[in-house]
Amino acid sequence: MVSLKELERLVQRSRSGLKILIVLERCRHRIMVDRAVKAVDEEGKTVAWSAAFPIPPHMAIDQCGIRKIIVMCGGRELANYSTWRSLMESLDQLGADCP
Repeated sequence: MVSLKELERLVQRSRSGLKILIVLERCRHRIMVDRAVKAVDEEGKTVAWSAAFPIPPHMAIDQCGIRKIIVMCGGRELANYSTWRSLMESLDQLGADCP
């Protein structure tokens, strides 16, 4: 289960230059954490949150399920995860060299 506090921690970490793309299992849209939480389509274009999801971000992640999580810095992929827990456990070590 994804907590609001964990999502806020992820947003805070993204302010150091990381981008986190959450590809969902049962929903068409994706979630991008890049200094803020955004809904994006399959092509990566930002869409209105209310058009993509009728619920808050942490609930959307829980309800849709996670297919994969991709962590990026400056266009290069740093890591891939299949669970929320594995991302949160390694979050502090990610992107130490990310500007």
